[in-house]
Amino acid sequence: MHREYVCVISYIHTIITSKKMTKPKSHVYSGLNKEGDIVKTVSPTPRKPDRNLNIPPEYLNLGMYLVVPLILGVMIGIYLDNSWKTGGTFTLIGIGLGTISIFYNLYKLYKKG
Repeated sequence: MHREYVCVISYIHTIITSKKMTKPKSHVYSGLNKEGDIVKTVSPTPRKPDRNLNIPPEYLNLGMYLVVPLILGVMIGIYLDNSWKTGGTFTLIGIGLGTISIFYNLYKLYKKG
């Protein structure tokens, strides 16, 4: 039994004192030269992406402009249907008002951009 504890403690000691993995000191990239040959390039820092998306900040919330009005319309419609015991009338009205507000939000974005 004592031998098992010694093995576990020595195993934990080797894990703690072992050399941790480090990041590479250089980054190797391959590319093409003017003749079309593959050339490896070594860089000390990681390469930044070349793409520039140029997305206006108004369009980053486009999902919220489209989803939230419809979900709110459906949720309020279901709540009113359950409160007043109507058979889905307010849910359909909520879907209609949510859809109208979605198109209104898209129109505002179109006019702004």
